[in-house]
Amino acid sequence: MSDLGNVVALRPNAEHQPIAVQPCWTVPELAAYLQVSRRTITAWIRQGRLRAHRLSATVTVIEPSEVERFLEAHATDRRQ
Repeated sequence: MSDLGNVVALRPNAEHQPIAVQPCWTVPELAAYLQVSRRTITAWIRQGRLRAHRLSATVTVIEPSEVERFLEAHATDRRQ
């Protein structure tokens, strides 16, 4: 397995830039952060107000950009 002579680079001339990875929120984490119940978060997801990804029967995650979008759309204090 240490022989890499047969490996072909998919993009041999491309510069390798690190990909910025943002950890996703789980339902309990987001509920604690927003100071609402987990049931409220799951209701928002079911209603389509908050987009999420179901990874398994027990794990649902929400992307940080989606949380930002949701908070912007539902802000109650719109100072400029």
